[in-house]
Amino acid sequence: MVGKRAPVFASIMAIAFVISLASIITPPAQGVTLTPVPFDINIFKFNDLNGNGVQDPGEPPLAGVQFTVKDSSASCGGSGSTTGCGAQMCSGTTDSNGNFVCHIPDTTVTTPPYVVTEVQPSGFVSTTLAPGPITPGSSPSVNLVFGDKHQTVITSPTQGEIFTTGAVTITGFTDPVNTVNVYWDTCNDNCLVLLGSPSVDPTSGAWTITPIIPFPHNPITTVVVKALHGGIVVDSATVSFGIQTSTMPGGVSITDNLRGTTFDGLPIVYWGSSTTFTINGPNLCGGTNPTSINLDIGPFSDTPELGIVSMAMTQEVSDPTMWTATFGPFLPHHGIATTTFTPVCPTPPPTIVTFDIYVDPSGTISNACTGLPISGATTTLLVDSGGGVFVPATAHSPPIIPAINPETTIADGMFGWEAIPGTYEVTAASTGYVSQTTPPVTIPPAVTGLNIHLTPIGGCTTSIPEFPFSFNLVIIFVVIAAVYMVIRQKMTTNLKPY
Repeated sequence: MVGKRAPVFASIMAIAFVISLASIITPPAQGVTLTPVPFDINIFKFNDLNGNGVQDPGEPPLAGVQFTVKDSSASCGGSGSTTGCGAQMCSGTTDSNGNFVCHIPDTTVTTPPYVVTEVQPSGFVSTTLAPGPITPGSSPSVNLVFGDKHQTVITSPTQGEIFTTGAVTITGFTDPVNTVNVYWDTCNDNCLVLLGSPSVDPTSGAWTITPIIPFPHNPITTVVVKALHGGIVVDSATVSFGIQTSTMPGGVSITDNLRGTTFDGLPIVYWGSSTTFTINGPNLCGGTNPTSINLDIGPFSDTPELGIVSMAMTQEVSDPTMWTATFGPFLPHHGIATTTFTPVCPTPPPTIVTFDIYVDPSGTISNACTGLPISGATTTLLVDSGGGVFVPATAHSPPIIPAINPETTIADGMFGWEAIPGTYEVTAASTGYVSQTTPPVTIPPAVTGLNIHLTPIGGCTTSIPEFPFSFNLVIIFVVIAAVYMVIRQKMTTNLKPY
């Protein structure tokens, strides 16, 4: 009875299907363990000698660098993010081959992604990008490469340090395999003068140099150090320091159109003006008058390549104990310069007097028609306040020295400021002239010879040249010449042949 058994068979099959489905959806009994899913983070650390972010031949591994790996099972200090702020998966240091392996036995009981952090070795900087969060995929491991290089640093002098002598020793560190060149930036605009190439300690990377020629007195002296590997610059460091200036001693005076301004405590001498130096001679020779005094000025901090200027001083007729020397304009010399008075005394030893002056680069306001300087002109220094909007620079030091804005020119028509880095314009105005504003200039480098020529409101007039004789004499001469020609013509006409 086949037809009656079919329902029974169908029922048996249905029961078997239900039992099979139940075995699928029913959780495993307690004590049954899932298969763990391990994951390895392989880290390699190397010394990137040339700093290009790639391990090149000859670049060794770095041992002893500490790494830490964390998951994302906790929040990051209330920021809302959990990435890398959870439980620590592992922590350790690279071995002698630069390797460190973080083995995570089972990712199913942790909270990816994982974040790798490095403790930067002292004196090193990273040359490779930090990896982002790591989420395990089909691969059982991931390989990470980290590169570091020795940072080239200047340890002495420190930024802004002040010295009382120009004999400054410069020290620092670099990678022991590097070579080092030390430069003096003479104009704060990559005007580099090589001071030397000190040897680098093969173990510590330390180097030191004391330039043979001392630095001149200067409120801002800049040194640039460049580290080279294989002849290629791989790192650099810069430091700016100052050489403390001396004060002008008693018995000395400087006459420079009676401006009376100072720069860093130094008397300012404008480079386009004549300057007279006066000194009491007996002060240099223990009370007796010297037989001669020579005055040397320089070198100038901004133009050391131009050397010094010198002059023999002369005695004043009215008071032979006072000695004077008048220099013409110092231009193109400018900057801080040491002034040295060297006497020849009847009875040695002499007293050599030195102090510093500041020879200021400046401009001149002149008449565009005659070329003569304009006295009483007003010059205003304008600074870019942002977006090309120029406003008068604040009249205090800093940002400008002297702290006078606007300035008023005197007989020589000169003006000038020392200004902090920025973009500036100068507006010049004078009664009877058309005002003028210069194009924008950027400091550094120093802006010198910023001459402004003002045109009179009525324009340039042309006058008839004067002659050394009067117009009346000209008329008399013409009349005499005319009479002579008439008489000569008549005489010629009256001549007849024999």
